[in-house]
Amino acid sequence: MNGLRIGLQLTVVGTYTGAVWGDEVMAHGFADALRAQPEVAECEVWDPFTIHDNLDLVISFYAWPETRLVKGVRNVWWYQAPRLREELGPVTAAVPHYEAILAAGPTLQMEAAEAGAARTLLLPMSANPSVYRPVAPRPEYAHPIVFVANHNRTREEVERYLLPLLPLGLRIYGSGWEREPELVAAGCLEGRIHPHDVPALYSSSKLVLSCHSPWHRNHDVPTSRLWEATCCGALVLSDPLPTAETLFGDTLVFSAGGEELAEVAAILLEHDELRRARAAAARERVLAGLTFDRHARRVLDFLIGQHGT
Repeated sequence: MNGLRIGLQLTVVGTYTGAVWGDEVMAHGFADALRAQPEVAECEVWDPFTIHDNLDLVISFYAWPETRLVKGVRNVWWYQAPRLREELGPVTAAVPHYEAILAAGPTLQMEAAEAGAARTLLLPMSANPSVYRPVAPRPEYAHPIVFVANHNRTREEVERYLLPLLPLGLRIYGSGWEREPELVAAGCLEGRIHPHDVPALYSSSKLVLSCHSPWHRNHDVPTSRLWEATCCGALVLSDPLPTAETLFGDTLVFSAGGEELAEVAAILLEHDELRRARAAAARERVLAGLTFDRHARRVLDFLIGQHGT
């Protein structure tokens, strides 16, 4: 596999100037890690219009037909997201079109196997620690609690995870939150943030909130926010997911929301040493084996072993 040419395929690219897609941020981190492996000559991020056949391997973040099957190329699907267009039918119907399935959680891995996948590899989301790392704090980002996401949460999730933290100084970065009147009234909406500024935001804030979308929570798929914030040295306060608890142990703080969430956050904001020690333990755990650098090696070993080269 010397000189392997890899393409990572997304449904859209170039979102950094608008409502940023976390998939694109993650894809660039994964591409950097793959590009650093000795077998890899090149690795770039493409969309279905620009992906081409001058490649050896295409890893698609969304399943066909929302992304292309490139002829004459090894096609692998990283199952880490649902269908964007429900009318296309069950996402697992795409399984037979791929030589292997990477799965961002054990539930998705089981679904792929039940749909006929001959080869699967558990590949959780992650982050690039050379990008997401502690940086000099910036005063404009010195918030008690931050949440970075575009609005695709339910009203129940807004009430359970966001509203209880408003009295403690929650600030929200991302698009679409203006339709929640309490958030507008609280003056907590900071609008869009460029991904290049997110490490400074996480490095400057005391706590980072994670509230997974319904699909990710129902399918037990921890999202990249956990890794990105942790790599920056921030302490993450998250809704509970079994896989996240397995991967991070007690280095993250898990809460079911509501009053309990506010109480836990208040305690952590009051005790700087406790908060910093727990954040440092989480970062150490991630750097020890949960970064894209480690995942890139696992993926290549998995695919090399599959073809015996």
